[in-house]
Amino acid sequence: MKKKLCLFVAIMVVVLAACLLLVGCAPNDGGSNGDETSKGNETVVYKTPQEFLNNFYIQKSNTIVYSMTTAGTTINSTIAMYENTFVVKNNDVVSTYYEYINNSLVKYRIRNDEVTTSTFTKEQLAEQIGEVSSDKYLNNIFVKFILIYDMDSQLQTYLDAVKNTNNFELKDGWYVGKVDTSAKSFSYKITEGQLEIKFTMDESTSVSFTLKNGAEKITIPENIKNSNN
Repeated sequence: MKKKLCLFVAIMVVVLAACLLLVGCAPNDGGSNGDETSKGNETVVYKTPQEFLNNFYIQKSNTIVYSMTTAGTTINSTIAMYENTFVVKNNDVVSTYYEYINNSLVKYRIRNDEVTTSTFTKEQLAEQIGEVSSDKYLNNIFVKFILIYDMDSQLQTYLDAVKNTNNFELKDGWYVGKVDTSAKSFSYKITEGQLEIKFTMDESTSVSFTLKNGAEKITIPENIKNSNN
């Protein structure tokens, strides 16, 4: 099971990175696939993954939900951020908390009722997320550090598959990778407040992956935080 979970997380890293590379790659077929989000009297329509992510990166709370089904077994995971606090859940069970405080990221890893803590400095984080503006800093930690921490980014072939504008076509509300391209395993759509991605590994393994604007407040239990003392 542990091996399957590691494979699952690695796949999610690849899929998310692929999404991040979808800069302007979606054809503009009007607003039917756009995300209309009201901000006061202004309605913002997101027509491409990159437009959605530009908004996603400046929110104070966000959620990423994904699941993998392989050989009839489904694994579900959720990663959420609320301001400077993050939580990772596997099948609704908390496995890790993170807290960004005093220019450092503190990780609380929970396993068999034991808590292991580790701290990453701003310099260590910068090696992974690069230099970003302050309004996008925590979101970059969320997406570019927490999601891929301890993961080996391989499978560059899949990342390259989604770069070509001509690789996708609109079908039944989804942008689907054309069968004669390297993006044939990917599809995505943007609906209200969320970006959904699907990826098929083989006939028995499929992944669904959703980025959502917003998250519930995250509170780290005192006994977890005190384990760092």
